[in-house]
Amino acid sequence: VAGITARKKFVSLCTNALLLEKKLHLFEPSPYLFFSVHLDGMKEQHDKAVDQDGVFDRAVRAIQATRDAGFRVNVNATIFDGTSADEIVEYLDFARDIGVGSKLLLDGGASTRVVGKPLQGPVYLERQELLAL
Repeated sequence: VAGITARKKFVSLCTNALLLEKKLHLFEPSPYLFFSVHLDGMKEQHDKAVDQDGVFDRAVRAIQATRDAGFRVNVNATIFDGTSADEIVEYLDFARDIGVGSKLLLDGGASTRVVGKPLQGPVYLERQELLAL
């Protein structure tokens, strides 16, 4: 990573943030490096999406520690079926409030599995549904 950023090339490291705090010492802040943390909505939705309680809180702590260490942090989220416009606004406001730079919202595309499990019925919003929100 250091060699790439030294050449003034951008690096986006995508992560679920579970090991981010532990491994942060391996990186140096750079205007060409940012961490992109996958955070699927607010606490209840995110922990449900990853099928593990407490992951949202760990990811938020890691985002804050990463920002405190001088790194740039973005978030990305897959928007699930049944998510309201108000929930999306709450998520975007929360991300802004914890100092996240950019926010990427994704539709689920043609996903057929989540956390290694087959999907039961519509789980993700389709592209047109996300755009309509």
